[in-house]
Amino acid sequence: VLNRVDAYVAISAELWAEFAAKGLKPSRIVSIPNGVDLERFRPADAAEKRALAQSMAVPADRPVGLFVGVFDERKKIAWLMEQWIRNRAFGTGARLLAIGPTSRDPYGPELKRKLEDLAARHPELLRVLDFTDEIEHYYRLADFFVLPSSNEGLPNAVLEAMACGLPCVATRVSGSSDLIRDGESGVTFGVEDVAELAVAVARVQGDAGVRMGTAARRFVEQGYDINGIAECYEALYERLTDPKAD
Repeated sequence: VLNRVDAYVAISAELWAEFAAKGLKPSRIVSIPNGVDLERFRPADAAEKRALAQSMAVPADRPVGLFVGVFDERKKIAWLMEQWIRNRAFGTGARLLAIGPTSRDPYGPELKRKLEDLAARHPELLRVLDFTDEIEHYYRLADFFVLPSSNEGLPNAVLEAMACGLPCVATRVSGSSDLIRDGESGVTFGVEDVAELAVAVARVQGDAGVRMGTAARRFVEQGYDINGIAECYEALYERLTDPKAD
């Protein structure tokens, strides 16, 4: 079946290499990343951040870390929250907001209850919220983003966070490594490496984090605008349906 496919879209460099390693014809592999709506996902100024924090009952006098993603095992959200508690927010004074839907896997409801219990017992450090259609508001009020996944394709949540001017702390896995320039637009760490996570979180605080967030926004503007990505797909479809191409 795969050999009959005319084009394979690789959304990250690692996936391109994986496709080729599996024997798919390199001439049929097309690199088109995910895109982000740069108008919907945009940075907020200080006044807007304060207003958003007030409207959502988030203390404006403390840094806000943000996780956005489905609450499942691959995203390592339980591990992140446990380490956040054990290490007292790694000395940053930040509260972590975790936002996402319950996993559809059988363990999903139980995992959600565990996360909510952790947050209830440590409200000064954690808050768990259901996914919202207005997720961009949480990106704008946050100060940095954390994604501890064990694997990814090209994470839309990182793209959205970067578009909102957030420095990202993410694991060195497929996709995230394509997006984050270590020390420039965010900081990466090894999967379940607590020591590296602590260093990464510390590096994105304060003025350094602001500079990384500015660089992150500039990076996604240059190659991940959803309009440009749509044009890439249109060009691919036109090529594949052009009878002259045969």
